[in-house]
Amino acid sequence: MFVGGVGMSKENVLKSAAGFSHLWDGAPVKRLRSLDGATVLFGRRVSLHLMLQPEAAARWLAVAGAVRLADEGWAAKALALGWDELELFGAVPDADGDPAGDGLAVWLNGRELLAMTADYAVAAQPGGWAYFNRRQSSGAVLLWALGRGR
Repeated sequence: MFVGGVGMSKENVLKSAAGFSHLWDGAPVKRLRSLDGATVLFGRRVSLHLMLQPEAAARWLAVAGAVRLADEGWAAKALALGWDELELFGAVPDADGDPAGDGLAVWLNGRELLAMTADYAVAAQPGGWAYFNRRQSSGAVLLWALGRGR
């Protein structure tokens, strides 16, 4: 229940990612418990082998794409070029929906965004480039609204 647990909730996902990053880097592990007191463990590292079903993995890639768009400044550039939120962060909520309604973050699917205009975005893919044409996102909801029944 790692993916659906409290550590992956909207409020805690960044803290969890930072904690896993520190554990991966080999930083000292600091633990404070009321009964045990303070403990610092040195020389410890963690690695993780996480297996997900394709649907869950796709949602994680979409969220990673959304975070990457924001962190690298692409979202701000797209909004300045006239893109709307659904064109960037929209997702079709059910498997029977039209994938053409998915936004740029979902479409990226782990690809690196290279360029953007008012009409399209270009991403790197093995053997060349892939183009995302700006389109109306009918039936899509924002990524962070998925699963909330809205």
